[in-house]
Amino acid sequence: MMKDSLLILASQILMALFNLAASAFLARNLSMDGLGEYQLILAYLGVASIAALPGMNTAIYKSVLKGYDSIYGKAQKRVLVSVLICSGLLMTTSWIYTNVRGNFKVGQVLFFLSLLLPATGFQKYDSVLLPKCRFVASRLISVLSSFLTAIVIGLTSFYTHDFKAVLLAFIGINGMLTIAGHFIAKMSLGSAEPKNDEEKKIFRQGWEFSLLAVFNTIVLKIDRIILGVIDPRYLAVYYIGTIMPRIVKDNLKNIAAVPISWWGRKTPQDNIQKLLSNWYKILLFGVCLSAIIIAAAPVVLPIFFGEEYRKSVIIAQVLSLTIPTNILAAFVFSFDTFQRRGRYVQIHSYIQKIFYCLSLVIFLQFWKIKAVIFSILLMELYRGVAAIVYLFIILKRSNSIDAKEI
Repeated sequence: MMKDSLLILASQILMALFNLAASAFLARNLSMDGLGEYQLILAYLGVASIAALPGMNTAIYKSVLKGYDSIYGKAQKRVLVSVLICSGLLMTTSWIYTNVRGNFKVGQVLFFLSLLLPATGFQKYDSVLLPKCRFVASRLISVLSSFLTAIVIGLTSFYTHDFKAVLLAFIGINGMLTIAGHFIAKMSLGSAEPKNDEEKKIFRQGWEFSLLAVFNTIVLKIDRIILGVIDPRYLAVYYIGTIMPRIVKDNLKNIAAVPISWWGRKTPQDNIQKLLSNWYKILLFGVCLSAIIIAAAPVVLPIFFGEEYRKSVIIAQVLSLTIPTNILAAFVFSFDTFQRRGRYVQIHSYIQKIFYCLSLVIFLQFWKIKAVIFSILLMELYRGVAAIVYLFIILKRSNSIDAKEI
């Protein structure tokens, strides 16, 4: 497991550097308005990607972890039908807005979304490769994707200074690499079938998590959409401020996949013992990462993105405070998701997002960017408390727990 963790850590460092380089190219070569418009369309794509039934990732991961490889193909068919229908609807709506209503800007956004959306239907390959413990293949695809995306986006932005050209370049490279990942994942699969009752349970959980993802995705993208609609420059400043905390969180999610995958193969009792003996180490590791970002942001952000984004420094420092509870929650909630039916995760995820929305509604009219940051802090604080409460539920029941739902 240590070898796999070091491999993923090395790959994540490379990906972080490539992603940082891509963002720096965009910030240096696009105007602040252009960068904001680009990020706004990607935020809309994030909402549209609910058509790819993201909860099926959980169903695939769980089924492959248990050896039921045939679930991948069945889940993929459902996802592709959903994505293609939604892409067609977006394309039709784009044509109506452009040619009937004469609203070229809205039509243009919908057109880009219709092109970007189909690739999201194939972004399930990590849900096969990680539970198969094919970490080399998973990280190789990700590193290559980050490298090529940085090169293509960097060159396109340098020569065109046009966010629309950058979007088209992103569509091309992202689509090719995602489909390649899909076929690599298919080569890793066997044909083992679950029992009919077990298959129904797995897909029921996939649909449940997809429904949850609809709510989660809209809520998590609404900050960018609101800021982008108010003023794209607000979104540009906010986006630069989120880069360092986001890179750390995304990388931690993938690094954590190694112990989560190995622990998930154990009995519930053994999985619990791993959590109980390591939770404080996980939390302490997150605190150290937060301290590094707080110290590095005032130097790194102006150097990479320019002095006009110095206002982004405080955003990066404040958002880094959410890292410790974020990584702890990832470990704790993985137990509920993969060893049980994930009810606790679902319920508290809904409450967490409702809490976030209420905070935005109350404070956005007064604080704008500050309201978004404050609301994120409250949401992550709640998530951390929910994870700690769950951990202590496990502590109390660790001597008599079985694999059933709490």
